[in-house]
Amino acid sequence: MTGDGGGSGAAGPADRSPSGTARRIDTGLAAYNRTLEPKRLVTIPGGHFAPYTTEFARASAAATAFFRDHPAPDGD
Repeated sequence: MTGDGGGSGAAGPADRSPSGTARRIDTGLAAYNRTLEPKRLVTIPGGHFAPYTTEFARASAAATAFFRDHPAPDGD
């Protein structure tokens, strides 16, 4: 979730400020709330890459649990 709110998709200086972070969180939560079930929100501490680096065990365990709890319907 990056962007300067101007629709360009590019990170700008405002994105590095606390208000830019809050804006990205608000945007992400709004998207989550529009998503249909099944869904599960898991927050991971750290920056953008933390789920792939320092928090990989936590992120992958959450993803594995979700897909175990919600297998694809037969034929998909």
